[in-house]
Amino acid sequence: MKLFLVTLQGLNNSTGVSYHSSYVVATDPNEAYFKVRVWLDKKDYGFRHERELDSVKLIADESTYSDIRTPLFP
Repeated sequence: MKLFLVTLQGLNNSTGVSYHSSYVVATDPNEAYFKVRVWLDKKDYGFRHERELDSVKLIADESTYSDIRTPLFP
């Protein structure tokens, strides 16, 4: 498993919870975005264009021999 930072194009909120950036545990970047998108679609938060992907950044990896120097402990 890997830890990703998923950033969306919108959903910035200065007064409540901001769903603009979320940390997600997943096996790959596509799964990470899919988890966020499905959850937001079910809750119907924001407009559709605000839920579009901006970026996915790998933060940590569970693998012993990873290019990422930050370990993820399950």
